Amino acid sequence: MKPTTGTHVYQLPKCSRAVALELAGDRSLRRELRPEEELVLGRGRDHEADFVRDLGWEEPEYPARDFAAGAAATRAMLESGVPGVLQGVLLGEDRLGIADLLRREDGASALGDHHYVVGDVKSSARVRGDQILQVAFYSEMLAALQDRVPEYGYLVLKDGREERFLLEPFRPALRDVLARIEALRADPHGVRPFLARACDGCRWSPVCLPELESADDLSLVDGMTEGLRTMLEGAGVTTGVELAGAEASKLARRTRIENALLRRLIHAARARLGGAPVRQRRSLPVIDERPAFVHVLDDPFEGRVLWMGIGAENDSGDFVVHGARPRELGASRRGRRRAAAVPLRSGGPAVLRGARARDRNRPMARAAPDRPDAPSSRHGGVAGARVRQGGPHQARARPRPAPRRSRGCGPAVRVVRGRAELARDQGRGRPRGSS
Repeated sequence: MKPTTGTHVYQLPKCSRAVALELAGDRSLRRELRPEEELVLGRGRDHEADFVRDLGWEEPEYPARDFAAGAAATRAMLESGVPGVLQGVLLGEDRLGIADLLRREDGASALGDHHYVVGDVKSSARVRGDQILQVAFYSEMLAALQDRVPEYGYLVLKDGREERFLLEPFRPALRDVLARIEALRADPHGVRPFLARACDGCRWSPVCLPELESADDLSLVDGMTEGLRTMLEGAGVTTGVELAGAEASKLARRTRIENALLRRLIHAARARLGGAPVRQRRSLPVIDERPAFVHVLDDPFEGRVLWMGIGAENDSGDFVVHGARPRELGASRRGRRRAAAVPLRSGGPAVLRGARARDRNRPMARAAPDRPDAPSSRHGGVAGARVRQGGPHQARARPRPAPRRSRGCGPAVRVVRGRAELARDQGRGRPRGSS
C-alpha cells in the first residue's frame, strides 16, 4: 500500500473515499484531467517557479522515485546548514513528504546550531485549513529528523505574501486526520461514497457515481448531508425510493429530524424520481396594511441599546406593545426606565406588554389621532401622553415626566414624548453643577 503523503492529509477534509482510493485503488480508473484543471495546475507551477527563482536554494539530487535516496540527500543538505532546500524529501514509517520549502532558522537541533521550518507555495489568495494541515504534517516529519519541533510554519500566497501560523493549535486536528487515515489504511474498502460538491472536481468520480446510482443512495437527493443520511438509514430509510414514499410527520417522530426539513427532502426525492420539479402549494403572505410603531431607546455615547419595543394593532383592535427588558439588553440601572410614550389608536383599550409592573394592568383610554387637542408625535398616532380612565365622557392626560439627567459626566437621557434625547456637555444635557 502507498505511504501516507501530504496530499492525503490535504484531501481528507474534502472526501475520505477519495483518500481510500488513492491509497489502495486502481489509479487507471481515474478520469483524465480536464483542460481547465490543467490550466490551474500549470498556473500553480508557474507561480512556484517564479517565487523560488530568486531564492538561490537547491534541490536534493536522487534517482526518480527513489525516495530513500532523496531523504538521505535532503538530510545531508540540512546538516551542512544550507540557507534552504527546495522539494526536500522527508521519509518516515509509512509516511512520505515532499515539502516545497525548508528554511533555516537559528536555534540548536540535532543538525547543529540551527534548525529548519516548513513552507509551502500556494496559488490561493488566502490561507485555508487544509493547507495548514499539510504544512503541519511536513513539520511533524521534520521534527523527527532534526529532533526539534518547529514553532511555526508558513505559506506563500499568490501575491507573494508570506503568512505565518503557529503549529501547536493545529496538532490535535492533525492527529485526528492521521488517525482517520490509519483507519482507511486498515480497511480501505469500508468507507462509502457520498455525493458532494467536491465530486465534480474529483478524478475518482467515474468509480463512485455508478456505485451511488446502482444503490439509489440517499446522497443523490438534493439537500442531503452525511449526518441526515445516517439518521434516515437508522430509521430504516436507505434509498431514494423509500424516502420519496415516506410520510414526513411519521418519519420526524422516528428520526427527530425537523418536519419542514423532511418535507423538503421528500419533495426532492420525488422530483429526482419523476425527473421533473414537484410543484408545491404555498400560501401567499398576507399583507397587513395596519401601521406598526417601533421604538428604540439607545445610548450612542456608550454604543448600546437601553430598550426596544414594537407596537401594532391586533385582530381585536387592541394596540399591543411588546418590549424587551433592559436587563436582557445589558442596560445600566440608569437606563432601565421604559419609554413613557405609547402611541394610541382608536379601536379599543391599549394593552402594555413588557412595561413596568405598575403600568402593565393599568386601563388605558382610547384617543383618536385626528382630535385637534391631542398631542402630536412625529412617530405617528398619538404619542407622548400616558392616558388613564377619568370618567365616562372624558380622559385626563397625565403630566409629562420631567427630564432625567445622569449624574457625573455621562450622557443625559431624557424620555420626552416617547423619544430619547441625548446630549453631552452642552445645552440642557449638561450634568448638574457644571458651568
